[in-house]
Amino acid sequence: MSLRMAKIWQCDIFPDRVRLRDGQQVINEMPRQAEEALEDVLAHLLSVRRQTLSWLPGIEFWLDNSLAHTLTVPWQQGIATPEELRCYALSLAQNVFPQLSGRPLVVDFEQLNFGQTSLVVVLEEAFWQTLIAAAHQQKLRFKGVVTPFQHLLRSQHQPLQACGIYAVAGVDASSFACRAEGQWQHVHRMALPDLSLQQQFALIKRLSGLKGAPCYCLDNLSWQVSELKDEAAVSFAGQPASAQAADAIAAQSTTAPPPLF
Repeated sequence: MSLRMAKIWQCDIFPDRVRLRDGQQVINEMPRQAEEALEDVLAHLLSVRRQTLSWLPGIEFWLDNSLAHTLTVPWQQGIATPEELRCYALSLAQNVFPQLSGRPLVVDFEQLNFGQTSLVVVLEEAFWQTLIAAAHQQKLRFKGVVTPFQHLLRSQHQPLQACGIYAVAGVDASSFACRAEGQWQHVHRMALPDLSLQQQFALIKRLSGLKGAPCYCLDNLSWQVSELKDEAAVSFAGQPASAQAADAIAAQSTTAPPPLF
């Protein structure tokens, strides 16, 4: 007789709502007020989950693009190990994101290639500790976080294409990670609500010199990945998270990535 595997819940955290999933099934969704503490919202959300027979159930937190700060970090001369690159990324992030200056941070790699420019994600440590505490309060094992770029990159065929634009389309802003000649080049963050996603891609292509490069996009609200064609008229940003987002989650065919950290 095989032992029952431990169950893993998924919790989506967005600026205006939180959502509890059991794989592709949405179990509960709650609005999130700006003045309401995240730990209180998560406590109410997670308390409705049904009890399972699995041993020590766990939880992953799937984050909105606004909660994960992404940047490219070059492998500088003198860096010998990934841990040294991580330390360099920590110091670099303080300059790239002025709003994080002086704050304790948690750093990990979205994609790491030895000796090459890497894609790095930065979270505020206070936010990280809030997630750990929320899990422990509900007697759940903390299984880490899944960031939008991590989910997007893991959904692609490996190795990644030498040239390409990878985008996370959020409600308030979108982020674009650009690759050229097999290396990460830049991460652009744009808050241009008057431009469609199609127009934003066209602008990024001009800024990065990647005309003709394939474009892959993650709708951060539904976690659905699509390839954006030149003739397409696609705009994920701003769609409601209720039935449409739930349907998109159910339609996913990609395998969920293991969490970071």
